[in-house]
Amino acid sequence: HEAARTTVGAGSGGTSGVFAGNIGNDASQAREWSAGVAPRFVAPFDAIYGGLGATYISDDTTIRVSNGNIDFSKFTVLAGSITASGSTNGTGSTARFSGASWMASNGSVFWVADNVNQIRQVTTGGVVTLLAGSVTAGDTDGVGSAARFRNISGLAYNGGFLYVAEGASAHRIRKVDVTTGSVTIFAGALTP
Repeated sequence: HEAARTTVGAGSGGTSGVFAGNIGNDASQAREWSAGVAPRFVAPFDAIYGGLGATYISDDTTIRVSNGNIDFSKFTVLAGSITASGSTNGTGSTARFSGASWMASNGSVFWVADNVNQIRQVTTGGVVTLLAGSVTAGDTDGVGSAARFRNISGLAYNGGFLYVAEGASAHRIRKVDVTTGSVTIFAGALTP
């Protein structure tokens, strides 16, 4: 799988092309960048600029990072494992993801929707912790693992809060305090 690149250009509408990776759909062929060999992604979902020249990509069971000041095509695994999934907190390859998708950042840390029902916090050093939610879907406001989400479909950060869109059957936006992990309803309701 590939991560696409789009360049916004004045007048011409910009250009697009392959940013990193190769076409393919075999998860067993996923790999990190190594000298002369391009990275291969499993299922790249979201990409964000995290500051200091780094670009982050959520890729199923991993979070990949590239330092754009060196070479944008050299994505390495920051956290998670190419070959194992789960919900384990940890640092680097000891952390586990099971469906890393939507991401948001405040420039020093970022958050990843994982398994569509929980939000994981990731530092630029690859330390992964649970901010809020559980692998079990639900509709409960609360703090940390006591909160439940249903079908996270987007994340946005602003002023100390993470705004979490819940699509499909939830039809609402939740607000998460990134310092305490407290989750409340911001807008919407379970019935459209």
